[in-house]
Amino acid sequence: MTYDFVPPPGAIFVSWKILTKTDTEAVVEITDWERTLAGGGQEVLLRRVNGDWIVVGHRTAFVV
Repeated sequence: MTYDFVPPPGAIFVSWKILTKTDTEAVVEITDWERTLAGGGQEVLLRRVNGDWIVVGHRTAFVV
């Protein structure tokens, strides 16, 4: 599942994409950017605990 859109000029934008998902774990990539100036991404590890998704780890995926 991906949430993407074409941003209008001038603000900071964020999108996310599910990279992997099982019944108990998921890895989500969160990307932010400010048009052509800078951007970065993180991979967030989530685990399902008692029916709720909890962030249990993260790492920097890229910085531009």
